[in-house]
Amino acid sequence: MLYRKAKELSACLFGFPYQAPTDVPQSVQQDKPLMDIISATYKTTINAEGGTQQTTIDPAERIRLQAEFKTRIYTLLEECLTKEPEHGPALLLYSIVADYNTRAKDRQALLEVKKLLLPRVDAIRKGSRAYKLIAVEIDGMGGNCFNKVERHLADFHYDLAKLYMATSQPDLAKAEYSKANKLCSKIYGRGPGKIKL
Repeated sequence: MLYRKAKELSACLFGFPYQAPTDVPQSVQQDKPLMDIISATYKTTINAEGGTQQTTIDPAERIRLQAEFKTRIYTLLEECLTKEPEHGPALLLYSIVADYNTRAKDRQALLEVKKLLLPRVDAIRKGSRAYKLIAVEIDGMGGNCFNKVERHLADFHYDLAKLYMATSQPDLAKAEYSKANKLCSKIYGRGPGKIKL
């Protein structure tokens, strides 16, 4: 229940400010402060051809407002992980939400979040409860390597590798890239020269 609500709220975060208030899930509609933000920022105007177009808001303001979504998502995911420490989908969603629309000045804080999650992500093994929950979560997402648990775990390590590079820690970046390559060589096995870390 907590994870489902966090996932629905994450979809609103990723769609903000372009998600119409009428399209917001019921679980989110119950959060009046968030609905006020969604309603106030969702604006359409008439374009030169007479059709409607979505207007946008100042990027800094958008990031500030998205922090309201993130705070609520983190609370839900932290409660979920307290109750069920092996909830693999919650671990990965926490990382994705933390990474979403993060500015360069916030890299260090993002790195700290990912470092806290790292031991738990590293502990996910085939056959474990965390692995099985991720497999159920991604079932039906598509073919190729995109519906494999290993791909999602590899993405976490690759994103962490990029953060280490951005914060001038190349040895740690290589170690994380190596984990991504081992988990999903089809995507991350092209060699460090071809993928910019």
